[in-house]
Amino acid sequence: MTDNLKLFRLTYSGRLEEIFPEELLTNFTIYSAIAIYVPIERRMYVWIGERAPKNLKKSSISIREIFNNQYPEISILRNITIESGSEPESFFDLCGFTSDHLRAHLKSQEIKLLPTISEINRLKDKAGTFFKNEEYEKAMELGIKLKQLAKQINDESLEYEQQNFIEEAKLRNISKNLIKQIGEKSAVVKVRIDQLVRDKNYLGAHHLILEFMSEYEKEYHINVIPEVEDLISYDKGLSDKINVQRTELMNRLDNLEKRFLYYLRESHFTNAYHSIFEAKTILKDLYNNEIAQKWNQYEEQLLCSKSNFKNEIKQLSEKFITQLEQKNLSECTNLVDKIIEKLEMAN
Repeated sequence: MTDNLKLFRLTYSGRLEEIFPEELLTNFTIYSAIAIYVPIERRMYVWIGERAPKNLKKSSISIREIFNNQYPEISILRNITIESGSEPESFFDLCGFTSDHLRAHLKSQEIKLLPTISEINRLKDKAGTFFKNEEYEKAMELGIKLKQLAKQINDESLEYEQQNFIEEAKLRNISKNLIKQIGEKSAVVKVRIDQLVRDKNYLGAHHLILEFMSEYEKEYHINVIPEVEDLISYDKGLSDKINVQRTELMNRLDNLEKRFLYYLRESHFTNAYHSIFEAKTILKDLYNNEIAQKWNQYEEQLLCSKSNFKNEIKQLSEKFITQLEQKNLSECTNLVDKIIEKLEMAN
């Protein structure tokens, strides 16, 4: 009878794998789902093993849709789901073996699998304990062993489950190691912060905390780590001193800016350079990129102004030489006065 049938094994991923008639009995396992299609009746039987995973049982309900996707040429008028142990005699007539043959096959299989199943249960309990105790590397090792055992007994559900378990343990282990690393580094940072506070460099301490936070915040919610919470609280406690220091530095920069712009306008380049140098010293303690960028632009303006000034002196000097060659002494005197005046303006 099996020669006229189409035989399939339903996989854990919800797909069908065609099987040969002579392999039919072998494919009946406590974990499997077998689909038998009778073309002449356009009837589909789906047999579900005793320990078949939930997703196989779920897929058996959607058998029409699965066949429509993979084998659209197969038309199903009726599909019948059969649980292991409740097979009607007509089912065995289709399969070409008896109920006793199937029972004996499944029993033999279960006896062979019993030691492996026992080992699986033992390892699952042990892996769960390791996971609970945050010993994730040991949990992963057992997960790999369980995955191998699942493959040996063709338990795709367990294999998939252990793969997920391994991935979760791996992520937890990375997180655990990262938390440890953050905790250790926060202790080092705290020593540096304490020194900055003793030196009354409150803005420096604040910046160091922000820098430390930004290093890890993309990888982990570090606010929940106790050591980091302590740093955040410490930073909040310094907020008044930080604001006072920031205001003081900003006022100094504002005064320097006014002086610098005056020096630049009057071509007092030496004084302007001194202002830039002093501003850069203050900016090291202020940690403000926007203001630092503004002073970088001021420095570029100063270089440009000095270059223009040199060009003007050069042009006046060239005119002086020309007038001197023409023995135009009166114009030479005027040009010398202009050159001296400009040089005096520029310190």
